[in-house]
Amino acid sequence: MGWFKTIVGGAIGFAITGGPLGAVLGAMAADAVFPGRARERAPRLTRGEERQTLFFVGTFSMLAKLAQADGQVTRDEIDAIDAFMRDQLRLDDPTRAFAIDIFRKAKESDHAFEEFATQFATTFARDPQVKEMLIDVLLRVSIADAELHPNEERMIKSAADIFGFSRDDYLRMRARVIPDVSPYYRILGCSPNDSDDDIRKKYRRLAKEYHPDNIIAKGMPEEFVELANRKFQDLQDAYDRVSAERGMR
Repeated sequence: MGWFKTIVGGAIGFAITGGPLGAVLGAMAADAVFPGRARERAPRLTRGEERQTLFFVGTFSMLAKLAQADGQVTRDEIDAIDAFMRDQLRLDDPTRAFAIDIFRKAKESDHAFEEFATQFATTFARDPQVKEMLIDVLLRVSIADAELHPNEERMIKSAADIFGFSRDDYLRMRARVIPDVSPYYRILGCSPNDSDDDIRKKYRRLAKEYHPDNIIAKGMPEEFVELANRKFQDLQDAYDRVSAERGMR
Protein backbone atom coordinates (compact mmCIF):
# COMPACT_ATOMS: atom_id res chain seq x y z
CA MET A 1 0.00 0.00 0.00
CA GLY A 2 1.98 2.97 -1.31
CA TRP A 3 -0.02 5.70 0.39
CA PHE A 4 0.38 4.06 3.80
CA LYS A 5 4.13 3.67 3.41
CA THR A 6 4.34 7.37 2.61
CA ILE A 7 2.32 8.24 5.71
CA VAL A 8 4.46 6.16 8.07
CA GLY A 9 7.53 7.52 6.31
CA GLY A 10 6.79 10.86 7.90
CA ALA A 11 4.22 12.65 5.76
CA ILE A 12 1.44 12.37 8.30
CA GLY A 13 1.88 16.01 9.26
CA PHE A 14 1.20 17.05 5.68
CA ALA A 15 -1.63 14.62 5.00
CA ILE A 16 -4.62 16.86 5.71
CA THR A 17 -4.93 20.36 7.05
CA GLY A 18 -8.03 21.78 8.65
CA GLY A 19 -11.30 20.33 9.88
CA PRO A 20 -11.89 17.47 12.31
CA LEU A 21 -10.02 14.97 10.15
CA GLY A 22 -6.99 17.25 10.07
CA ALA A 23 -7.25 17.55 13.85
CA VAL A 24 -7.13 13.77 14.24
CA LEU A 25 -4.05 13.48 12.06
CA GLY A 26 -2.50 16.47 13.79
CA ALA A 27 -2.95 14.76 17.15
CA MET A 28 -1.31 11.64 15.79
CA ALA A 29 1.61 13.61 14.36
CA ALA A 30 2.12 15.35 17.70
CA ASP A 31 1.93 12.08 19.61
CA ALA A 32 4.56 9.39 19.80
CA VAL A 33 2.86 7.35 17.09
CA PHE A 34 5.84 7.80 14.77
CA PRO A 35 8.76 8.72 17.06
CA GLY A 36 11.81 10.26 15.53
CA ARG A 37 10.15 11.39 12.30
CA ALA A 38 11.26 14.74 11.02
CA ARG A 39 8.26 16.54 9.53
CA GLU A 40 10.42 19.10 7.78
CA ARG A 41 12.09 16.30 5.76
CA ALA A 42 8.90 14.33 5.16
CA PRO A 43 7.65 13.81 1.62
CA ARG A 44 4.40 15.53 0.78
CA LEU A 45 1.45 13.42 -0.29
CA THR A 46 0.21 13.36 -3.85
CA ARG A 47 -3.45 14.29 -4.38
CA GLY A 48 -4.31 10.61 -4.75
CA GLU A 49 -2.50 9.69 -1.53
CA GLU A 50 -4.22 12.55 0.29
CA ARG A 51 -7.67 11.34 -0.83
CA GLN A 52 -6.87 7.78 0.22
CA THR A 53 -5.66 9.01 3.58
CA LEU A 54 -8.77 11.13 4.08
CA PHE A 55 -11.04 8.21 3.21
CA PHE A 56 -9.18 5.96 5.64
CA VAL A 57 -9.13 8.55 8.43
CA GLY A 58 -12.76 9.50 7.79
CA THR A 59 -13.90 5.89 8.00
CA PHE A 60 -12.27 5.07 11.31
CA SER A 61 -13.01 8.49 12.83
CA MET A 62 -16.73 8.10 12.09
CA LEU A 63 -16.64 4.51 13.36
CA ALA A 64 -15.17 5.83 16.62
CA LYS A 65 -17.98 8.35 17.06
CA LEU A 66 -20.56 5.75 16.05
CA ALA A 67 -19.25 3.39 18.71
CA GLN A 68 -20.12 6.06 21.30
CA ALA A 69 -23.72 6.34 20.04
CA ASP A 70 -25.18 4.26 22.85
CA GLY A 71 -23.25 6.11 25.54
CA GLN A 72 -20.16 3.93 25.80
CA VAL A 73 -17.72 1.98 23.68
CA THR A 74 -18.28 -1.68 24.56
CA ARG A 75 -15.95 -4.62 24.17
CA ASP A 76 -18.35 -6.09 21.58
CA GLU A 77 -18.09 -2.92 19.48
CA ILE A 78 -14.29 -2.93 19.66
CA ASP A 79 -14.28 -6.60 18.66
CA ALA A 80 -16.65 -5.85 15.76
CA ILE A 81 -14.38 -3.11 14.42
CA ASP A 82 -11.32 -5.30 14.89
CA ALA A 83 -13.05 -8.14 13.02
CA PHE A 84 -13.99 -5.72 10.24
CA MET A 85 -10.36 -4.64 9.85
CA ARG A 86 -9.12 -8.23 9.94
CA ASP A 87 -11.79 -10.13 7.99
CA GLN A 88 -13.40 -7.54 5.67
CA LEU A 89 -10.47 -5.24 4.87
CA ARG A 90 -7.70 -7.78 5.58
CA LEU A 91 -5.42 -5.08 6.96
CA ASP A 92 -1.87 -6.06 7.79
CA ASP A 93 -0.61 -5.39 11.31
CA PRO A 94 1.00 -1.94 10.69
CA THR A 95 -2.04 -0.62 8.82
CA ARG A 96 -4.37 -2.05 11.46
CA ALA A 97 -2.33 -0.32 14.18
CA PHE A 98 -2.63 2.94 12.22
CA ALA A 99 -6.43 2.49 12.03
CA ILE A 100 -6.61 1.82 15.77
CA ASP A 101 -4.67 5.03 16.46
CA ILE A 102 -7.12 6.97 14.28
CA PHE A 103 -10.01 5.39 16.18
CA ARG A 104 -8.56 6.36 19.57
CA LYS A 105 -7.76 9.93 18.59
CA ALA A 106 -11.19 10.46 17.03
CA LYS A 107 -12.90 8.97 20.07
CA GLU A 108 -11.13 11.54 22.25
CA SER A 109 -11.93 14.38 19.85
CA ASP A 110 -14.43 17.10 20.75
CA HIS A 111 -15.72 17.10 17.17
CA ALA A 112 -19.13 15.54 16.59
CA PHE A 113 -19.92 12.69 14.20
CA GLU A 114 -21.76 15.11 11.92
CA GLU A 115 -18.68 17.34 11.64
CA PHE A 116 -16.61 14.41 10.38
CA ALA A 117 -19.41 13.51 7.96
CA THR A 118 -19.59 17.08 6.66
CA GLN A 119 -15.86 17.28 5.90
CA PHE A 120 -16.00 13.88 4.23
CA ALA A 121 -19.00 14.95 2.13
CA THR A 122 -17.20 18.10 1.01
CA THR A 123 -14.07 16.23 -0.01
CA PHE A 124 -15.97 13.55 -1.93
CA ALA A 125 -18.77 15.80 -3.16
CA ARG A 126 -18.56 14.44 -6.71
CA ASP A 127 -18.11 10.80 -5.71
CA PRO A 128 -21.46 9.32 -4.60
CA GLN A 129 -20.03 5.79 -4.82
CA VAL A 130 -17.35 6.65 -2.26
CA LYS A 131 -19.91 8.16 0.12
CA GLU A 132 -22.18 5.14 -0.32
CA MET A 133 -19.30 2.81 0.48
CA LEU A 134 -18.76 4.60 3.80
CA ILE A 135 -22.47 4.26 4.68
CA ASP A 136 -22.16 0.55 3.90
CA VAL A 137 -19.15 0.24 6.22
CA LEU A 138 -20.97 2.04 9.06
CA LEU A 139 -23.99 -0.25 8.70
CA ARG A 140 -21.95 -3.45 8.55
CA VAL A 141 -19.95 -2.65 11.66
CA SER A 142 -23.06 -1.46 13.53
CA ILE A 143 -24.88 -4.77 13.11
CA ALA A 144 -21.85 -6.94 13.82
CA ASP A 145 -23.27 -7.53 17.31
CA ALA A 146 -26.60 -8.59 15.71
CA GLU A 147 -28.35 -5.37 16.73
CA LEU A 148 -28.61 -1.93 15.15
CA HIS A 149 -29.01 0.43 18.10
CA PRO A 150 -31.52 3.26 17.41
CA ASN A 151 -28.87 5.89 18.18
CA GLU A 152 -26.49 4.21 15.74
CA GLU A 153 -29.08 4.25 12.99
CA ARG A 154 -29.93 7.87 13.74
CA MET A 155 -26.29 8.82 13.25
CA ILE A 156 -25.94 6.77 10.06
CA LYS A 157 -29.11 8.38 8.68
CA SER A 158 -27.66 11.80 9.50
CA ALA A 159 -24.53 10.91 7.53
CA ALA A 160 -26.69 9.78 4.61
CA ASP A 161 -28.53 13.12 4.73
CA ILE A 162 -25.27 15.07 4.86
CA PHE A 163 -23.98 13.03 1.92
CA GLY A 164 -27.05 14.04 -0.10
CA PHE A 165 -28.80 10.67 -0.19
CA SER A 166 -32.59 10.40 -0.23
CA ARG A 167 -34.65 8.23 2.11
CA ASP A 168 -35.04 5.64 -0.66
CA ASP A 169 -31.29 5.68 -1.25
CA TYR A 170 -30.71 4.97 2.43
CA LEU A 171 -33.25 2.14 2.50
CA ARG A 172 -31.56 0.56 -0.52
CA MET A 173 -28.16 0.74 1.19
CA ARG A 174 -29.62 -0.57 4.43
CA ALA A 175 -31.22 -3.52 2.65
CA ARG A 176 -27.82 -4.71 1.45
CA VAL A 177 -26.82 -5.26 5.04
CA ILE A 178 -30.11 -5.71 6.91
CA PRO A 179 -32.60 -7.79 4.89
CA ASP A 180 -36.23 -6.69 4.81
CA VAL A 181 -39.34 -7.90 2.99
CA SER A 182 -37.90 -7.21 -0.46
CA PRO A 183 -34.13 -6.84 -0.02
CA TYR A 184 -33.21 -7.65 -3.60
CA TYR A 185 -35.44 -4.95 -5.02
CA ARG A 186 -34.07 -2.42 -2.55
CA ILE A 187 -30.47 -3.33 -3.43
CA LEU A 188 -31.33 -2.50 -7.05
CA GLY A 189 -33.14 0.68 -6.04
CA CYS A 190 -36.36 -0.78 -7.50
CA SER A 191 -39.79 -1.93 -6.36
CA PRO A 192 -41.87 -4.97 -7.39
CA ASN A 193 -44.11 -2.55 -9.31
CA ASP A 194 -41.32 -1.50 -11.69
CA SER A 195 -41.33 -2.87 -15.23
CA ASP A 196 -38.69 -5.33 -16.38
CA ASP A 197 -37.16 -2.61 -18.57
CA ASP A 198 -36.93 -0.20 -15.63
CA ILE A 199 -35.23 -2.85 -13.51
CA ARG A 200 -32.74 -3.60 -16.29
CA LYS A 201 -31.93 0.10 -16.71
CA LYS A 202 -31.43 0.68 -12.98
CA TYR A 203 -29.27 -2.42 -12.68
CA ARG A 204 -27.06 -1.41 -15.62
CA ARG A 205 -26.65 2.10 -14.23
CA LEU A 206 -25.68 0.85 -10.76
CA ALA A 207 -23.42 -1.85 -12.19
CA LYS A 208 -21.53 0.80 -14.14
CA GLU A 209 -21.31 3.24 -11.23
CA TYR A 210 -20.17 0.68 -8.64
CA HIS A 211 -17.97 -1.50 -10.80
CA PRO A 212 -14.68 -2.07 -8.95
CA ASP A 213 -12.74 -0.50 -11.83
CA ASN A 214 -14.67 2.71 -11.25
CA ILE A 215 -13.87 2.60 -7.52
CA ILE A 216 -10.19 2.08 -8.32
CA ALA A 217 -10.32 5.14 -10.56
CA LYS A 218 -11.56 7.15 -7.55
CA GLY A 219 -8.23 6.45 -5.84
CA MET A 220 -9.51 4.42 -2.89
CA PRO A 221 -7.21 2.26 -0.73
CA GLU A 222 -6.94 -1.29 -2.07
CA GLU A 223 -8.68 -2.83 0.94
CA PHE A 224 -11.79 -0.79 0.18
CA VAL A 225 -11.60 -1.78 -3.49
CA GLU A 226 -11.90 -5.38 -2.35
CA LEU A 227 -14.94 -4.40 -0.32
CA ALA A 228 -16.36 -2.78 -3.46
CA ASN A 229 -15.90 -6.09 -5.25
CA ARG A 230 -18.14 -7.78 -2.71
CA LYS A 231 -20.71 -4.98 -2.94
CA PHE A 232 -20.70 -5.33 -6.73
CA GLN A 233 -21.31 -9.06 -6.31
CA ASP A 234 -24.29 -8.30 -4.05
CA LEU A 235 -25.72 -6.16 -6.83
CA GLN A 236 -25.29 -8.92 -9.39
CA ASP A 237 -26.81 -11.52 -7.06
CA ALA A 238 -29.84 -9.28 -6.44
CA TYR A 239 -30.39 -8.81 -10.16
CA ASP A 240 -30.09 -12.56 -10.78
CA ARG A 241 -32.67 -13.30 -8.08
CA VAL A 242 -35.13 -10.67 -9.28
CA SER A 243 -34.66 -11.79 -12.89
CA ALA A 244 -35.32 -15.41 -11.98
CA GLU A 245 -38.35 -14.49 -9.87
CA ARG A 246 -39.90 -12.46 -12.69
CA GLY A 247 -38.85 -14.77 -15.52
CA MET A 248 -36.86 -11.97 -17.17
CA ARG A 249 -34.72 -12.77 -20.20
